[in-house]
Amino acid sequence: MNPMQKADTNPAYPKGRVFWIGIGLMAASFGVFVLYLVIPFLPVSFEAKASIAIAVWVIGWGVFLIGTFLAGKDGYPYLKQLVRSRFRKT
Repeated sequence: MNPMQKADTNPAYPKGRVFWIGIGLMAASFGVFVLYLVIPFLPVSFEAKASIAIAVWVIGWGVFLIGTFLAGKDGYPYLKQLVRSRFRKT
């Protein structure tokens, strides 16, 4: 690719069940962060809350990385373009 040439802003529309499972896992990994709002209100010790927070963090990133692996090299740019198009100001 020529350095002066613009990159394609619309990633190719990927196909396949594995791709969509990967996209779903990446999107679901962001839903895990809702658990951070619940952790302070749990009736457990501070140490247990810290352990739960670390576990939620590891699970969230693990699910995201597995989703990225399944979606392939076109998965993350496609998801990013999809999210940006939903929240774009008009």
